[in-house]
Amino acid sequence: MSVLAAGGIMLSLSAMTAGYGAPPAPLVVGINPVYPPMEFHAPETGELQGFDVDFAYALGRQMGRPVEIREASFPQLMVDVGSGRIDIIISGLNDTPGRRGVLRFIDYLQSGAQLLVSGSSPFTRDTDLCGGTVSAARGTDFARILQAWSARVCTAAHLPDITVVGTENSAMARLELREGRVQAAVQGEETVGYFLDNAHSLFRRFLPPISHACLAIAMRHDSALFDNIRADFEQMKKDGKYQSLLRKWHLEANTVIPS
Repeated sequence: MSVLAAGGIMLSLSAMTAGYGAPPAPLVVGINPVYPPMEFHAPETGELQGFDVDFAYALGRQMGRPVEIREASFPQLMVDVGSGRIDIIISGLNDTPGRRGVLRFIDYLQSGAQLLVSGSSPFTRDTDLCGGTVSAARGTDFARILQAWSARVCTAAHLPDITVVGTENSAMARLELREGRVQAAVQGEETVGYFLDNAHSLFRRFLPPISHACLAIAMRHDSALFDNIRADFEQMKKDGKYQSLLRKWHLEANTVIPS
Protein backbone atom coordinates (compact mmCIF):
# COMPACT_ATOMS: atom_id res chain seq x y z
CA MET A 1 0.00 0.00 0.00
CA SER A 2 1.37 3.39 -0.92
CA VAL A 3 2.02 6.07 1.64
CA LEU A 4 -0.52 8.25 -0.16
CA ALA A 5 -3.21 5.56 0.06
CA ALA A 6 -2.45 4.92 3.70
CA GLY A 7 -2.71 8.60 4.40
CA GLY A 8 -6.11 8.68 2.67
CA ILE A 9 -7.36 5.84 4.88
CA MET A 10 -6.18 7.63 8.01
CA LEU A 11 -7.91 10.83 6.95
CA SER A 12 -11.11 8.91 6.24
CA LEU A 13 -11.00 7.22 9.66
CA SER A 14 -10.37 10.57 11.32
CA ALA A 15 -13.40 12.07 9.62
CA MET A 16 -15.58 9.11 10.64
CA THR A 17 -14.52 9.32 14.26
CA ALA A 18 -14.48 13.13 14.56
CA GLY A 19 -16.27 14.09 17.73
CA TYR A 20 -16.25 10.53 19.06
CA GLY A 21 -16.02 10.69 22.84
CA ALA A 22 -16.49 14.46 22.85
CA PRO A 23 -18.57 15.82 25.75
CA PRO A 24 -22.25 16.39 24.95
CA ALA A 25 -23.34 19.87 24.02
CA PRO A 26 -24.88 21.83 26.91
CA LEU A 27 -28.62 22.22 27.22
CA VAL A 28 -29.00 26.02 27.11
CA VAL A 29 -31.89 27.09 29.33
CA GLY A 30 -33.36 30.58 29.48
CA ILE A 31 -34.52 31.92 32.86
CA ASN A 32 -35.85 35.26 34.11
CA PRO A 33 -34.75 35.20 37.79
CA VAL A 34 -37.35 37.52 39.32
CA TYR A 35 -40.02 35.00 40.29
CA PRO A 36 -39.42 33.30 43.64
CA PRO A 37 -39.72 30.50 44.53
CA MET A 38 -39.46 29.49 40.87
CA GLU A 39 -36.26 31.38 40.04
CA PHE A 40 -34.50 34.11 41.98
CA HIS A 41 -31.15 35.28 43.30
CA ALA A 42 -30.78 34.60 47.03
CA PRO A 43 -30.58 38.00 48.80
CA GLU A 44 -27.75 36.86 51.06
CA THR A 45 -25.45 35.27 48.46
CA GLY A 46 -26.72 36.20 45.02
CA GLU A 47 -26.88 32.50 44.17
CA LEU A 48 -29.43 31.54 41.51
CA GLN A 49 -32.04 29.35 43.18
CA GLY A 50 -35.57 28.06 42.77
CA PHE A 51 -37.69 25.18 41.59
CA ASP A 52 -37.12 25.94 37.91
CA VAL A 53 -33.36 26.12 38.44
CA ASP A 54 -33.29 22.74 40.19
CA PHE A 55 -35.65 21.30 37.59
CA ALA A 56 -33.46 22.47 34.70
CA TYR A 57 -30.35 20.87 36.19
CA ALA A 58 -32.23 17.67 37.02
CA LEU A 59 -33.57 17.48 33.48
CA GLY A 60 -30.07 17.99 32.09
CA ARG A 61 -28.73 15.15 34.24
CA GLN A 62 -31.57 12.91 33.06
CA MET A 63 -30.66 13.74 29.45
CA GLY A 64 -26.94 13.25 30.09
CA ARG A 65 -26.15 16.82 29.16
CA PRO A 66 -24.60 19.70 31.12
CA VAL A 67 -26.84 22.72 31.63
CA GLU A 68 -25.98 26.30 30.77
CA ILE A 69 -28.38 28.90 32.17
CA ARG A 70 -28.78 32.26 30.48
CA GLU A 71 -30.70 35.01 32.22
CA ALA A 72 -32.94 37.46 30.39
CA SER A 73 -36.25 39.28 30.64
CA PHE A 74 -39.40 37.47 29.50
CA PRO A 75 -39.60 39.35 26.17
CA GLN A 76 -35.93 38.63 25.49
CA LEU A 77 -36.37 34.94 26.34
CA MET A 78 -39.03 34.70 23.64
CA VAL A 79 -36.66 36.28 21.13
CA ASP A 80 -33.74 34.07 22.20
CA VAL A 81 -35.63 30.77 21.93
CA GLY A 82 -36.96 31.81 18.53
CA SER A 83 -33.48 32.65 17.26
CA GLY A 84 -31.89 29.50 18.69
CA ARG A 85 -29.68 31.37 21.14
CA ILE A 86 -31.23 29.21 23.86
CA ASP A 87 -32.66 25.71 23.50
CA ILE A 88 -35.58 25.95 25.92
CA ILE A 89 -37.28 28.24 28.42
CA ILE A 90 -37.94 26.99 31.96
CA SER A 91 -39.08 30.12 33.74
CA GLY A 92 -42.64 30.08 35.01
CA LEU A 93 -43.97 30.46 31.48
CA ASN A 94 -47.66 29.71 30.99
CA ASP A 95 -48.78 27.32 28.28
CA THR A 96 -51.45 29.40 26.53
CA PRO A 97 -53.33 28.99 23.24
CA GLY A 98 -51.93 32.29 22.01
CA ARG A 99 -48.34 31.13 22.47
CA ARG A 100 -48.80 27.70 20.88
CA GLY A 101 -48.56 29.24 17.44
CA VAL A 102 -44.89 30.07 18.01
CA LEU A 103 -43.80 27.67 20.76
CA ARG A 104 -44.16 24.01 21.63
CA PHE A 105 -44.83 23.15 25.28
CA ILE A 106 -44.33 20.37 27.79
CA ASP A 107 -46.37 21.13 30.92
CA TYR A 108 -44.60 20.56 34.23
CA LEU A 109 -46.52 22.50 36.92
CA GLN A 110 -50.09 23.59 37.53
CA SER A 111 -50.68 27.29 38.05
CA GLY A 112 -53.37 29.96 38.09
CA ALA A 113 -53.84 33.71 38.50
CA GLN A 114 -54.14 34.59 42.19
CA LEU A 115 -55.26 38.03 43.36
CA LEU A 116 -53.49 39.55 46.36
CA VAL A 117 -54.64 42.49 48.45
CA SER A 118 -53.00 44.24 51.36
CA GLY A 119 -53.29 42.57 54.72
CA SER A 120 -55.50 45.42 55.93
CA SER A 121 -57.78 45.50 52.89
CA PRO A 122 -61.53 45.43 53.69
CA PHE A 123 -62.32 43.58 50.44
CA THR A 124 -64.26 40.34 50.90
CA ARG A 125 -66.48 40.01 47.78
CA ASP A 126 -65.41 39.79 44.16
CA THR A 127 -67.35 42.96 43.25
CA ASP A 128 -65.42 44.95 45.87
CA LEU A 129 -62.59 45.22 43.34
CA CYS A 130 -64.78 46.62 40.54
CA GLY A 131 -63.68 50.14 39.59
CA GLY A 132 -60.30 49.53 41.27
CA THR A 133 -56.78 49.03 39.96
CA VAL A 134 -54.81 45.80 39.77
CA SER A 135 -51.09 45.52 38.98
CA ALA A 136 -49.84 42.74 36.71
CA ALA A 137 -46.52 41.96 35.09
CA ARG A 138 -46.29 42.80 31.41
CA GLY A 139 -45.25 39.92 29.16
CA THR A 140 -47.57 37.55 31.03
CA ASP A 141 -51.14 36.51 30.29
CA PHE A 142 -52.40 38.20 33.47
CA ALA A 143 -53.78 41.34 31.80
CA ARG A 144 -56.02 39.29 29.49
CA ILE A 145 -57.14 37.10 32.42
CA LEU A 146 -57.99 40.16 34.52
CA GLN A 147 -59.95 41.78 31.70
CA ALA A 148 -61.97 38.60 31.16
CA TRP A 149 -62.61 38.29 34.90
CA SER A 150 -63.70 41.95 35.07
CA ALA A 151 -66.18 41.34 32.25
CA ARG A 152 -67.67 38.34 34.09
CA VAL A 153 -67.83 39.99 37.50
CA CYS A 154 -68.02 43.76 37.05
CA THR A 155 -69.55 44.36 33.63
CA ALA A 156 -72.17 41.68 34.26
CA ALA A 157 -73.14 43.45 37.51
CA HIS A 158 -73.25 46.86 35.74
CA LEU A 159 -70.27 48.03 37.79
CA PRO A 160 -67.12 49.82 36.59
CA ASP A 161 -64.41 47.57 35.16
CA ILE A 162 -61.09 47.13 36.89
CA THR A 163 -58.05 48.94 35.49
CA VAL A 164 -54.93 46.88 34.86
CA VAL A 165 -51.63 48.58 35.69
CA GLY A 166 -48.77 46.94 33.80
CA THR A 167 -45.44 46.52 35.58
CA GLU A 168 -41.98 45.36 34.54
CA ASN A 169 -42.26 42.10 36.50
CA SER A 170 -44.11 40.42 39.35
CA ALA A 171 -41.88 42.00 42.00
CA MET A 172 -42.87 45.46 40.75
CA ALA A 173 -46.52 44.41 40.76
CA ARG A 174 -46.23 43.57 44.46
CA LEU A 175 -44.40 46.84 45.10
CA GLU A 176 -47.30 48.78 43.56
CA LEU A 177 -49.62 47.03 46.01
CA ARG A 178 -47.30 47.47 48.96
CA GLU A 179 -46.99 51.22 48.27
CA GLY A 180 -50.77 51.59 48.00
CA ARG A 181 -50.82 52.68 44.37
CA VAL A 182 -53.19 49.81 43.42
CA GLN A 183 -55.90 47.92 45.28
CA ALA A 184 -54.71 44.47 44.26
CA ALA A 185 -51.95 42.60 42.44
CA VAL A 186 -52.07 39.36 40.49
CA GLN A 187 -49.43 36.64 40.82
CA GLY A 188 -48.97 33.06 39.76
CA GLU A 189 -50.66 30.84 42.34
CA GLU A 190 -47.53 28.72 42.71
CA THR A 191 -45.60 31.71 44.13
CA VAL A 192 -48.13 33.01 46.63
CA GLY A 193 -47.35 30.70 49.54
CA TYR A 194 -43.69 31.75 49.41
CA PHE A 195 -44.56 35.45 49.54
CA LEU A 196 -47.11 35.11 52.29
CA ASP A 197 -44.58 33.21 54.40
CA ASN A 198 -42.05 36.02 53.97
CA ALA A 199 -44.28 39.11 53.85
CA HIS A 200 -45.44 39.02 57.50
CA SER A 201 -49.11 39.91 56.84
CA LEU A 202 -48.36 42.59 54.24
CA PHE A 203 -50.55 40.70 51.77
CA ARG A 204 -53.34 38.15 51.77
CA ARG A 205 -55.11 36.08 49.15
CA PHE A 206 -58.28 37.60 47.71
CA LEU A 207 -60.67 34.94 46.43
CA PRO A 208 -59.62 31.58 44.97
CA PRO A 209 -57.47 31.68 41.80
CA ILE A 210 -59.38 33.34 38.95
CA SER A 211 -57.91 31.10 36.25
CA HIS A 212 -56.16 27.79 35.74
CA ALA A 213 -53.08 27.22 33.60
CA CYS A 214 -49.93 25.13 33.42
CA LEU A 215 -46.32 26.24 33.48
CA ALA A 216 -44.40 24.62 30.68
CA ILE A 217 -41.01 23.98 29.15
CA ALA A 218 -41.06 26.00 25.93
CA MET A 219 -39.12 25.49 22.70
CA ARG A 220 -39.40 26.12 18.99
CA HIS A 221 -41.77 23.96 16.96
CA ASP A 222 -38.85 22.57 14.96
CA SER A 223 -36.74 21.72 18.02
CA ALA A 224 -35.20 18.25 17.82
CA LEU A 225 -35.21 18.12 21.63
CA PHE A 226 -38.97 17.80 22.12
CA ASP A 227 -39.32 14.01 22.12
CA ASN A 228 -36.23 13.46 24.26
CA ILE A 229 -37.26 16.05 26.84
CA ARG A 230 -40.78 14.67 27.03
CA ALA A 231 -39.49 11.11 27.52
CA ASP A 232 -36.90 12.14 30.11
CA PHE A 233 -39.46 14.16 32.06
CA GLU A 234 -41.75 11.12 32.12
CA GLN A 235 -38.85 9.10 33.51
CA MET A 236 -38.25 11.73 36.20
CA LYS A 237 -41.87 11.27 37.29
CA LYS A 238 -41.53 7.47 37.36
CA ASP A 239 -38.35 7.45 39.45
CA GLY A 240 -39.54 10.15 41.89
CA LYS A 241 -37.03 12.89 41.00
CA TYR A 242 -39.80 15.28 39.99
CA GLN A 243 -41.77 14.64 43.18
CA SER A 244 -38.63 15.22 45.27
CA LEU A 245 -38.24 18.69 43.77
CA LEU A 246 -41.89 19.47 44.43
CA ARG A 247 -41.43 18.57 48.11
CA LYS A 248 -38.26 20.63 48.41
CA TRP A 249 -40.07 23.78 47.22
CA HIS A 250 -43.44 22.97 48.87
CA LEU A 251 -45.21 22.73 45.52
CA GLU A 252 -46.78 19.29 45.89
CA ALA A 253 -50.25 20.74 45.24
CA ASN A 254 -49.07 21.99 41.84
CA THR A 255 -48.02 18.63 40.45
CA VAL A 256 -49.05 17.69 36.91
CA ILE A 257 -49.25 14.01 37.91
CA PRO A 258 -52.95 13.06 37.97
CA SER A 259 -54.25 12.08 41.39
